[in-house]
Amino acid sequence: MTNKVYLFDELMTEDVLLLVRYDFLNKYGKEKEPYYDKITGDYIRKITAESLHSIKQWKKKEELMSKVKDWLIEMEEDAVHLSLTDWISIHGKSHKEIWERINSDSETNQFDLGL
Repeated sequence: MTNKVYLFDELMTEDVLLLVRYDFLNKYGKEKEPYYDKITGDYIRKITAESLHSIKQWKKKEELMSKVKDWLIEMEEDAVHLSLTDWISIHGKSHKEIWERINSDSETNQFDLGL
């Protein structure tokens, strides 16, 4: 058997999120105003917490992407003035294609300029 009070409370909780204060109080009575305020406050706190968590995750992602971008720029700058051997000793073999891309681009640019 279902508890009628529990079912009634559950319906009121759903109505808090669906009805404006005036309509809720007309439906359930003025004495239920603290209940409306509590549920509304809890809902607002939940939304705020979720939003703050989402913003925190976004900031973490942006920070990581910024670090990766800085690292890539550093490797590209080093590729301009270091030999492949020196570049690999600093950055490792796994990203050798960056050095090759930068140096093949500069060779292509030199030919385009007639140097």
